[in-house]
Amino acid sequence: MNPAGFAAQMAHEGMPFPEIFPWLAVIIEIGGGLALLFGVFTGPVALLFVPYILAATFIDHRFWEMQMPAFAVNRVMFTKNLAICGGMLLLWVQGAGAWSIDAMRSSRQA
Repeated sequence: MNPAGFAAQMAHEGMPFPEIFPWLAVIIEIGGGLALLFGVFTGPVALLFVPYILAATFIDHRFWEMQMPAFAVNRVMFTKNLAICGGMLLLWVQGAGAWSIDAMRSSRQA
């Protein structure tokens, strides 16, 4: 919602080319989210989300460097993101399901 603020945060974290990250995040999160929602290339998209989520987690939620109350909030966010990675790995293994575009495509090819 605030690309300039996000870019400033990435610059503060020492990331190279921080002005690119907000727009890359928009493309990945909206495009990938819609692909997962509709079940388009579900396995590959879910697998690509794992390193993206892990990178964001280890950049933004380093709870071990923080004091309370930020410690508690970021520890929850860190573990939440690890759980999301687990969900993405499950989607990679299981696929999207019967009502997905992937399933419709594979039934037409069979």
